[in-house]
Amino acid sequence: MKTNARTVHDDQLRHLHAVVGKARRSGDQAEAIDALARIAVLCPTDPRAHGNLAMELAASGRHAEAVEVFRNALRLDPCNAAGHAALGHALKQEGRFRAALAAYRRAVELAPDTLEALEALGVALAEAGNADEATQVFQRALVIDDRAVSVHFNLGIALVNLERWSDATAEFQRCLALDPLHPDATFNLGMIALAQGKHDDALTRFRRATAMHHELRRRFDRNDTIMPFRLLHEHQQAEYLAAHGLLSPTREIWRQALAELWARHADQPRTEPIRVSLADRGRLSPSYNDVVYDGGPCARLPTVLNPDLDFAAIEASYFSTQPEIVVIDDLLAPDALAAFRKFCLEATVFKKSFAPGYINSLLYSGFATPLLLQLTEEFRARLPRIFAPHRLHLAWGIKYDSTMRGIPLHADFAAVNVNFWLTPDEANLDPGSGGLIVWDKESPSDWPFQEYNVAGPRVRTYLAQSEATAIRIPYRANRAVVFNSALFHETDAIRFRDSYEDRRVNVTLLYGRKLRVGGDTGF
Repeated sequence: MKTNARTVHDDQLRHLHAVVGKARRSGDQAEAIDALARIAVLCPTDPRAHGNLAMELAASGRHAEAVEVFRNALRLDPCNAAGHAALGHALKQEGRFRAALAAYRRAVELAPDTLEALEALGVALAEAGNADEATQVFQRALVIDDRAVSVHFNLGIALVNLERWSDATAEFQRCLALDPLHPDATFNLGMIALAQGKHDDALTRFRRATAMHHELRRRFDRNDTIMPFRLLHEHQQAEYLAAHGLLSPTREIWRQALAELWARHADQPRTEPIRVSLADRGRLSPSYNDVVYDGGPCARLPTVLNPDLDFAAIEASYFSTQPEIVVIDDLLAPDALAAFRKFCLEATVFKKSFAPGYINSLLYSGFATPLLLQLTEEFRARLPRIFAPHRLHLAWGIKYDSTMRGIPLHADFAAVNVNFWLTPDEANLDPGSGGLIVWDKESPSDWPFQEYNVAGPRVRTYLAQSEATAIRIPYRANRAVVFNSALFHETDAIRFRDSYEDRRVNVTLLYGRKLRVGGDTGF
């Protein structure tokens, strides 16, 4: 029996579609892309075939290839609004912001009543610094659906960037009316309060955002693995709290579970995830989604910054140095340094782990304290030339594993970065290292967030080609480095004593904005 060409063609397509389905179910993106590419060859005039391939390429991070394939699809179907929006997403990931904005505008032209196209355009406009037009676009989107939580949130962010505090507050409150467990809206209400000097309100909002994060984790996180370096920190902290009489008897099961799990995995490499059994998961749940101990009372102090500092000289040094960088020794008053260190030792708020070997806590995940907010207030009052022009956007604390690496090479979106260190000097086994390396080159302003903040080989190449010089600031307790946050920087080699109280701890504050931000959550 003869088989005609059309039958062969259809059989090939059915087979390739089956391969795509199987590859997606198994998570094999390379195989899915290969099959979709073959489908596109078999169907050269079918825009859906090219569009499906482009979507898979974008999902796998191959955005440059996705852009070209999206354009192939749009040549075949130029009035596909969703295709133009998807092209905009891929262009934005490539850092081609003007082209991305044009693609989003075309999507809205073709589908002016499509919520998704309007929201994507609004976000792109906001990221481009055009908050006025972004607000107008978001308001158009809300005419279509006034219950769209993400649109209310993004409108709130645009209004924050215009410092229209009252209007922004109303949008975040609408988010919460529609979604009572919206931690980012709650956090931004706290940041608005902080910008207005309402510290008590800000603290209340930050703590509520923390509680929301934990509640969402309780509902949705599987929590079936834990990194060994994080498990060690949890175990050490539980033992520290118990030894100092700070652990409630109701938490004893948690402490025992940590001790038993660590005993079983103490010899495992600290970068290999530990699978947690269902039984252990229940006993360990406070490690993931609860604040076992909040660090206790943290009253306002007479001063946080060391009153003996020459603030005028610090400002003069910062602005006369190119690039902008100044090292401040003895930053905090002695009782403030002790209070910061006590909080970091005791408060069980360090929960997010990062593969190089560190864990952090942010303003919206437990790091907000009256002491920290007082510090931000004093920075603006004592060093106004540096800090007064900028809003605080984010602050966090980080604790490091003493045997692993610190934060890799990157730049931050902010205008000014404050990085100060808390652990006593005697914990550092290499006094010439353990601090910060700052390169004297900023990230190019047209790079997307994922290029400069999660720096890959392109950054090293850029630094080499631009003949950048590394400025090494050795670790010292109570030393701060204040610098232009767009400069590439990284943690220097860490060699601290391997015990709980000797872990390297730093606090970071980011002020203002200089570079583009992706996936914006607010301030």
